[in-house]
Amino acid sequence: MQDWLAVLTERGIKEGALFRRIRKGGHLGEALAPAAVRDIVKERCVLAGVEGGFSAHSLRAGFVTEAGRQNMPLPETMAMTGHQSVATVMGYFRAESSLGSRVSRMLDED
Repeated sequence: MQDWLAVLTERGIKEGALFRRIRKGGHLGEALAPAAVRDIVKERCVLAGVEGGFSAHSLRAGFVTEAGRQNMPLPETMAMTGHQSVATVMGYFRAESSLGSRVSRMLDED
């Protein structure tokens, strides 16, 4: 990822889409289409031997969930995902099982 970010920086790209089409000659184009992201995610999961119904949507849910687990400020997470509604972004959050979670461990404390 660091290498890719370095490429974007070298090419003067400081905003906009992170993942872009790469055209002939290595020229960077516009943002990848949602269908392209979906296909890449599915292909890479198969190549990695990862089972399950992964999709581009899984990436967004994973990002939102991990940001929450690391106590990142919700407004910063929303800025990254482009969501304007708290309800919408929270729909992507995948709460861990209640067993073993920090909240459930509070019940065990004396």
